[in-house]
Amino acid sequence: MAAIKNNKWRYSHSIGRQTAEHNESVFGRTGGFCYPVGIAPANDGFLYVLSRGLGYKEDLGHEHLVDAYMRISKITVEQDHVGDIARNQFTWPSSIAVGKNGLLFCSDEHENVIKIFHNDTITPFPEVNFNNDHISKWGAHGTKKGYLNGPSGICFDKYENLLVVDSNNNRVQVFTSEGAFINSWGKIGNNNGEFNKPWGIVCDNNQDVYVADWGNNRVQKFSSKGEHILNFGESNNHAHAVNHPAGVAVDSEGFVYVTDWGNKRVQIYSSDGSFVSSLGGDIESINSKAEHYVWWRIVGNIEGDSPETRNLLKQTQLETKKYHCNFFGPTGIAVDRDDNIIIADDPGRLIIYKKGN
Repeated sequence: MAAIKNNKWRYSHSIGRQTAEHNESVFGRTGGFCYPVGIAPANDGFLYVLSRGLGYKEDLGHEHLVDAYMRISKITVEQDHVGDIARNQFTWPSSIAVGKNGLLFCSDEHENVIKIFHNDTITPFPEVNFNNDHISKWGAHGTKKGYLNGPSGICFDKYENLLVVDSNNNRVQVFTSEGAFINSWGKIGNNNGEFNKPWGIVCDNNQDVYVADWGNNRVQKFSSKGEHILNFGESNNHAHAVNHPAGVAVDSEGFVYVTDWGNKRVQIYSSDGSFVSSLGGDIESINSKAEHYVWWRIVGNIEGDSPETRNLLKQTQLETKKYHCNFFGPTGIAVDRDDNIIIADDPGRLIIYKKGN
């Protein structure tokens, strides 16, 4: 259990299994994800999870080869699955954000574009729309201001401007939701305000901007105009440091959550960069769905309720708890309207933490 003053964080549950299994388009049933990298909570309580997919195309009986695992999943934090959107509509998707009127904005690192989708265009598995599901897209490859080279993390500010981490250009760029260039800051380097393959980004309630500076092993904080404020995550104390941070999120109280990909954990900091706590490996119990899954995977092939099955399950309980709350490769992270902390973990699940007394 991680705690500070009157706040504490506890493991709640995981969504999805660590397989590349498809989600069935049946409300109330959730299968798995396939290398989820982005999470976007909406104000109506739905979550949109961006799966990067297998990274290669398969023959599923369509006219063309497809990667049907690459998609946006519409779910709830209670594990209800509504359906999948934008199946096979990307090359190398990276991040997702919910914009005005619930439109979904997704970055594609390979195509160097931002694609926009409706949030209710469900495509039941294994169908694929080869005419493209996106309603529009913008962006072009290049190094000049307003051009993109490997766009990764994206987020909206309160003015509905889209902030884009232009990773291979080592900068942050700001656009209108229609793609008109507004501002940019950053260049390659390790000084204040410089980046080395940055990835995740988020705006807090004060419109300050946090960027996960992947290659420099730190998080940088900026004003809304791109003025450097501070760095954190750089420390000789391993417990306080980050190693290739991927995603960053902020809750309603201003706590900053960083997916510490290289150390397989989530680090928590205050808004001034002070280290608060870590998440990972602190499970106290598992829910019934997790128990059922473990029983099926570990002892389901042994028939009946016998001393053998009971003893085997008892022996594996500790490892089971570790299995469900330890991270394997945390990437995307988000905080929803109820301050649930939602972490995308490779290869196919979300891990949920709750905060409260």
